[in-house]
Amino acid sequence: MSTDSNDHGIYNFDKRTSKASGTSDAYEACHLCAKKKDDTAAKKLYRCTGCEYAQYCSPECQRADWQNHKSGCKTIHSYEEFGQSFLNFLRHPKLKHFLSVAIILDGNLLSKTQQHLLNTCYTVHLEIVVRHEEKDFAQAVAQGIQIIFSTRRPEDLTAVDTGYFTFHRGINCESDSPSRLGLELWRAAKAEQKKLSPAVSSDGSERKRADNPIVIMNWVWNGTSMGCGVELFPEAFEDAKNKTIRESMRLDGGSGPMDIGFVGERCDLLSDIDKFVAKDESNELRLRMKMSMNDKRILLTLIAEAVPQFLEGRQNA
Repeated sequence: MSTDSNDHGIYNFDKRTSKASGTSDAYEACHLCAKKKDDTAAKKLYRCTGCEYAQYCSPECQRADWQNHKSGCKTIHSYEEFGQSFLNFLRHPKLKHFLSVAIILDGNLLSKTQQHLLNTCYTVHLEIVVRHEEKDFAQAVAQGIQIIFSTRRPEDLTAVDTGYFTFHRGINCESDSPSRLGLELWRAAKAEQKKLSPAVSSDGSERKRADNPIVIMNWVWNGTSMGCGVELFPEAFEDAKNKTIRESMRLDGGSGPMDIGFVGERCDLLSDIDKFVAKDESNELRLRMKMSMNDKRILLTLIAEAVPQFLEGRQNA
C-alpha cells in the first residue's frame, strides 16, 4: 500500500482499494481466471485502460471478461474519482483540522487517556454523498417532480450531473471489534509513523510523531468503502478542549478564534465544512464529482418530501 508520509498525517492510503474485499490484494490476480502475476509468462498483469482497476493475465482473458466487466467499468472509474477526492480533502490542512476536531468531540476522545488513544484502534465511519449545485437546483426540482409522478427512476434526472463532496450523516466513531483490515491498516500506520522525524510544535518544542493517536477513517460512497490511517495532531485536541478553532485554521478567513457550534451533543463542524466546500464553484479544492444513481435517488427523495409544500404554495398563489 502507498504511504503519504508527510505533514498531512495520512497513512496507507490506496485509492485502488478493492470494492469487494477492501484490500488491494485483488489487483495482484487476473480479473477472470485469478492467475497471479508471478504465474504469467511475462510476470506481469495488464490493467484495463477504461477503469484502471481490473487486471488481466492476457488479452484473451480481457476479451472473454468484457461482457461481465463493461457494466462495472464506468462505476469503478467513478470510485477512483471518489478516492482522489477523499485524498484531496485530507491533504487540505484546514479541512483535515476541522474534521479531526469533530472526530475528537463527537467521538468523546477527550475523555480518554493518551495511553488509551495510542493503544486503541478507533474506526471513524463517514458516509459521503455528492450534493447538487445550487445553480442547478431549480431545474432539478422541476424535472424531479415530473419524474416522481411518472417513472420514479433516478437515471431520468438529467438536470443535474455533478455536485460537491459532502457528509450525509454524522460521525460514527467506535473502538469495539475493529475489522481485520482496519486493524491491519492501523498497525501498519503506527509502524510508518514511528519512522518519521519529530514534529516542531507552535511553541518550538519537538514532539515525536508516534505520540499522536491514529484513527482509521472509513469513507463510504455509493455502497463502496475506502479507508486509511489518519493522524490526529495536538492542535486538534487543543481546539476540541477549548471548543474553538484557532485563527490560523479558520475556513472563513475571519480573525480571532472561532467558537464551535453544537446541535445537541454533536458539534456543527461538518456543517461548516459543507458550507465551505459548497462555495468552491471553481473547484479549486478538487472536491467536485459526478453524481451516482444513489446520489440522485437521495435528491429525488428530498424533492418528493418538498412536493406537498410546493403544491400547497401553488394553490395559495
